[in-house]
Amino acid sequence: MKINNKKERKPRKDAWTEGELKILREKYESMSISEFRERYLPSRTEISIMCKANKIGLSSRRKWTPEENKILIEVYESMLNEDIKNTYLPNRTVKAIQDQGKNLGLKKLNARREYDEEELITHLKNYANELGRTPSGDDMKANKNIPSLSTYVRYFGNYSIACKEAGLDINCLRLFGKDSWYYASNGDLCLSKAELSITEYLIENNIKYEKEVYYSDFIEGYSQSLKRCDWLVKLNNESIVIEYFGMPEKPYYKRKMDFKIDLCKRNNIKLIDLYRKDLSDLDKKLKTLTKQNP
Repeated sequence: MKINNKKERKPRKDAWTEGELKILREKYESMSISEFRERYLPSRTEISIMCKANKIGLSSRRKWTPEENKILIEVYESMLNEDIKNTYLPNRTVKAIQDQGKNLGLKKLNARREYDEEELITHLKNYANELGRTPSGDDMKANKNIPSLSTYVRYFGNYSIACKEAGLDINCLRLFGKDSWYYASNGDLCLSKAELSITEYLIENNIKYEKEVYYSDFIEGYSQSLKRCDWLVKLNNESIVIEYFGMPEKPYYKRKMDFKIDLCKRNNIKLIDLYRKDLSDLDKKLKTLTKQNP
């Protein structure tokens, strides 16, 4: 009689169950990895889900819609894939964008031109003078002699902010079926979700403010009329500037940010500078305004 000395192999703690595999086969191809994980397998990492799917022959996730393909065709050539994801296709990975670009036969420009922010503003102002109004999205697409609309989105976050920086009437475009602007509960125009959150905080806490005020309106002797602050609060005859700096990692944006910080410092203006990390806890920096508000 033979004795089996082999130890019985115990299942790995991270082994996939039949139930998990069934869900993977039925649902994986219908949505993005992040959505699939959140809905069905939150205990698994996105990497482990993707690896298992590839191992059992599942490749394509959610199919690309005609709208998504249209967006990709319009912006792929002139934008980084990471910027495309952040601006237009947040539910797609950078790798998915790259793969779909190849599937559609799209190519990046060999050398994407870099601009100085002031150069972009000059182009926009000159074109507005030529038209006698703020250029629309169709105007921007039709004029091949100026930087593309996606270039303004890349540098300023969205086209409306570029109009603001140029001192033009805000042209709120509806890009690819999506609004590029928001309205606060009091009707104030906000050019991003972050700006909307901060504005709503001020409204809810009864903090009186003015929006988009020129620095030259409250700094004596300052002549650069195009520079505006995001919010101006006046408490006890003191001017308090609130600025939201959403893209400090970009060199051209950081120059503008540093300029405003230095401007307030040199003129003894109190500045409350807000960043993305502050949006989840605005009380931390703005609570002092609520305490002083009469």
